[in-house]
Amino acid sequence: MTAPNKLRARTAAYDLLDELEIRNFPISPFYVCDYLGIQCHTYAEAPQFLWPNVNTLKSKHIDGFCYRRGVESVILYDDSQSHSRIRFTVAHEIGHLILRHHIAPPDDLPADDPRWAFHKDYKESEADTFAGALIRPAVLIRMHSINDTESIVNGFDVSWECASVGLSISKKFSYNWYLSQHPFFRDCNVRMPAPNESA
Repeated sequence: MTAPNKLRARTAAYDLLDELEIRNFPISPFYVCDYLGIQCHTYAEAPQFLWPNVNTLKSKHIDGFCYRRGVESVILYDDSQSHSRIRFTVAHEIGHLILRHHIAPPDDLPADDPRWAFHKDYKESEADTFAGALIRPAVLIRMHSINDTESIVNGFDVSWECASVGLSISKKFSYNWYLSQHPFFRDCNVRMPAPNESA
C-alpha cells in the first residue's frame, strides 16, 4: 500500500496560499475555487446524469467528491453538513484536484463501481493533510503561539477536530524549517483575528 506523502500535500497547500497572496484568516475555500476556476455545487445542484452516483455517495455518508472532464474541474458537496464541515470538505476536494487524485468523469462510472467507496487510502490522507494546511496552517498556529483549541476554532473558522489536529501538528514539526524554506511563511505578515472578532 502506498504511504501518504504529507509533506507534498502541505507544501502544495502553502504554495497555493502564497500564489493567492493570502494575508488574512480565516480564508474561504469557495474563494479558492473561484480563483482556480473550479465549479463548486451542492449535491442538490448536481446535474441530472450524476444523481445515481450522488445518491450512492449520500447513502455512504460521503460529504463530497470531485472530478475533471477535459479542462473542467467540478466539486460537489453535501450542504446538509455543518458550516465548518463544508469548509473542510471543499478544501479536501481542492486537495484531490491539486494533487491530481481526481476520479474519472462520474458518468463513466456505474453507481456500484467500487471507486465510489472512497476507502481511506493514501489519497484521502493526503487530501485531509492539504485541507488542514490550507484553512488552518499549523505553522501559523506555532508562529502566533496559539496554545488552545478554542482559539484555533475561532481564528480559522474550523471544527474542534480540525483545530485539535492542527494544534498537535504545530507541536511536532519544525516550523523554523518551513519559515526558512517556504516563501509564504518567510515573507508573510499574516493577520489573525483578535479573540473578540467574529470569524
